[in-house]
Amino acid sequence: MATTSYLKPWQGLHAAADVRRPIRQGLIIILLSFGGFGAWAALAPLSGAVVAPGYVKVDANRKTVQHLEGGIIKEILVRDGDRVAAGQPLVVIEDTQVDASLDLIAGQLNSVLARIARLAAEYDGLEALEFPRRLLALEVDPEISEILRRETVLFNSRRASLQDRIRLYEQEISQAREQIQALLQQIRAEETAISLLQQEIAANQDLEKKQYVQKTHILTLQRTVEEYQARRGEHLADSALARQKITELELRIIEVKNSYIQDAADLLTQEQSKANELEERLRPAQDANRRKQITAPIMGDIVNLRVFTVGGVIGPREPILDIVPADNPLIVEAQVDVNDIDDIYMEQAADVQLTAYKTRTAPLLTGKVVYISADRLINEQSGIPFYICRIEIDSESQRDTPELELYPGMPAEVFIKTKNRTLLDYILSPIESTLRRSLRES
Repeated sequence: MATTSYLKPWQGLHAAADVRRPIRQGLIIILLSFGGFGAWAALAPLSGAVVAPGYVKVDANRKTVQHLEGGIIKEILVRDGDRVAAGQPLVVIEDTQVDASLDLIAGQLNSVLARIARLAAEYDGLEALEFPRRLLALEVDPEISEILRRETVLFNSRRASLQDRIRLYEQEISQAREQIQALLQQIRAEETAISLLQQEIAANQDLEKKQYVQKTHILTLQRTVEEYQARRGEHLADSALARQKITELELRIIEVKNSYIQDAADLLTQEQSKANELEERLRPAQDANRRKQITAPIMGDIVNLRVFTVGGVIGPREPILDIVPADNPLIVEAQVDVNDIDDIYMEQAADVQLTAYKTRTAPLLTGKVVYISADRLINEQSGIPFYICRIEIDSESQRDTPELELYPGMPAEVFIKTKNRTLLDYILSPIESTLRRSLRES
């Protein structure tokens, strides 16, 4: 016999209440979870960053070494990876035309400089010829030694010729002075004789009045006086001529000296003009000769050596090799998306991840923004525009991570820190941007 059970009214109410309680608790938990998440999304700050790919490079770009004229390779003195000092020879170029031109100009200039030294010595009236140190240092060269010898011989010859001419004039002057002295002695003797004869004539004139002497005797004495006076006049004239000759000879000596000096001065001016012209021609020839030896402009490491064959040809301005500077600090150059450039500013903090190392174990390096390109650039391969941003890594950060060695060209990922934002900002920003554009009239 089947038995039917009936629930009492109050027992049904209790059963319904027991069912709704877990539902309410679940709803409360869900609401609290969404509310807490919403509060966290609206209030909790999240660190922001602009992520950009980059690579390690030297702060100063690598230096490409070229040659102005090009030529035939004579020697290759370095290879890839070598550390070179500033001014160290790298490659030697052979150029016979430059050598011939330099030798010709240098030889002409040395000859002119030797002549200038000789002419200057003649102009200054020096007794011995002295050459400048520039030429004396080259005297071991037989050609230079011969040039100096010829100029010395010419100087001595010209000076000897001058002195011989002056000596002849001085001898004539000495003879004229001796002649004058002899004439003066004769004149004095004649004057004495004239004086004595005049006294004798005066005495005889008194005797002639008393008729003790004849008139003819007095006339004879007077005629003798006149003869002495005539000879005295001739001797005075000869003495004057001798003095005039001395004056003329002294003037000739002055003229000879002046002519010697003037000739030297005229030639000196011409030779100095030639020297200036040759100096102007010598400088580019010396530059070309120096460029035969290609040297390192800075201290650094050789990379990308492009020449390997002695006897090969280098074209004008053709790149020969690159040098990575050794003393310049390393930086990271990143390519920032054009849409993120408004979040970048100078001195902005950044983290650098060296992707060549294992990401899980490699620590981040800290740094700051030190350069932002003034305009965007275009990637030639992808055609994507970007801005260049350079990050200087903190020296303390490098010291704290000695296991991370930086090499030029190493790939990196840059995290440029921006202002903190909430999760709600990230969610609403694209919605606001879409609404801002969609609500504008077309």
